[in-house]
Amino acid sequence: MNSEKKLVENIISHLKGKGYFVATEVPFLSRSIDIVYQTKKKEIVAIEAKMDHCKKALNQAKYCMLGASRVYVCLPERKITEKIKKRYLEMGVGLIHADKPSNGKRYLRFEIGALRNRQLIKDYREILFVAFKKRAKRY
Repeated sequence: MNSEKKLVENIISHLKGKGYFVATEVPFLSRSIDIVYQTKKKEIVAIEAKMDHCKKALNQAKYCMLGASRVYVCLPERKITEKIKKRYLEMGVGLIHADKPSNGKRYLRFEIGALRNRQLIKDYREILFVAFKKRAKRY
């Protein structure tokens, strides 16, 4: 199993404990989003899991912002530079770590909280919501 898949499993494990509706590989426009879930306040949240911080991670996050209320990038636990943190904060994208520590317990840590998306396009939100509902499972 690849490591990105492990990150996704750790996130789902956390969301499962919260009782959220969750979907993976949700088709959205011409791509798919790794994880989408709906909060109790009916917000649609997108999470892109990546093994490394790279421009691709933030580009995918920007794409998700077309339809999601909040957007996160999930990376393995490691030192994140202040320059990278600043970029996430400027964009309003949250940063999550979801590794499996050596003691075997799964955890999820929010390093930067995502801001409510002000770039949301209502028609795209509806497209994402419909795709999410087709794939969602309550855990």
